[in-house]
Amino acid sequence: MINHHTKSCILLLFQLVILSCDSSKSEFPEVTNLDHFPINENLEGITRTVTEDMLLPTSLFVVKDKLVVFDNTKTDKFKVFKLPNLDHVYSGGDVGRGPGEFTSLDLNSFELTAKGFEIKDVHKIRCFEVLEDTIINVENKPLPLLGYPLNRLRKISDSIYFADNAMNADDFEHMAIN
Repeated sequence: MINHHTKSCILLLFQLVILSCDSSKSEFPEVTNLDHFPINENLEGITRTVTEDMLLPTSLFVVKDKLVVFDNTKTDKFKVFKLPNLDHVYSGGDVGRGPGEFTSLDLNSFELTAKGFEIKDVHKIRCFEVLEDTIINVENKPLPLLGYPLNRLRKISDSIYFADNAMNADDFEHMAIN
């Protein structure tokens, strides 16, 4: 049986391996772990009231000068706020089968991009750009149609994703998708 200390060491090693993967073409700034961030002053927090109702906010991310909140509801899945005051700018993204609507979003497939975000919706990855007054769908990347769903889809580079495999006796646990 593995004790807590061993589990912590394995988790730390896994994080180091994942974080050590680096692309020289990355458009994102380096991430600094606050445990090792030199702070010589007191930090202060500011509480802001958000006027927009949010029922199930599951993801928060910052694109340019906007905070985008994914709210797992049937309508207005994305709520966009202007930083730093959190003024509500716009909302959008409805579930349905019409043009521009979402069919079945994978809540765990959100990835931040240089201009917005991408998310898996049924058999495609939908890429969005966050603008001043709207979010636009700029690209749809088709995913392979297999005899089973692509679960736990994750992006590992600009063009490569991995997901769980079908777990047949002869298959690997995960598969890469280009």
